[in-house]
Amino acid sequence: MTAPIFFKDNMDLWVSNGAKDWFCEIIVTGAKLKNIDISQVFAEEPAIAGCYGIGGLGIDMESFFKFFGGKEAFVEHLEFCKASYKELCIQGQSQESFHHLLSWAQHVLQGGRIRESVSIYEELPNKKHI
Repeated sequence: MTAPIFFKDNMDLWVSNGAKDWFCEIIVTGAKLKNIDISQVFAEEPAIAGCYGIGGLGIDMESFFKFFGGKEAFVEHLEFCKASYKELCIQGQSQESFHHLLSWAQHVLQGGRIRESVSIYEELPNKKHI
């Protein structure tokens, strides 16, 4: 089963349920590296708490914004997470998949769309995706 990682009306980023939960874990663990505890997101944010660990239900990236000071700060946090792969990688996930997932999330947050034919685990966003 798959689920979206979405922002506003853009539900293009469909991933496996495991990847959706992994995305949340990356965000929370990355925040801990910056001495920011956002673990309450799993209990307090309905668009995450009600979807984390639940098959087929997507997560709204906007739910993370308040913890980082807005959308741009969250996009910067995703960049920080990409740079912190060794500290954040959850066993069994490749660096390439990790980098691609976070890059596509940034792409969606910056207004980009994802064509159906794109393999988000094997391609990075580029000019043809804008």
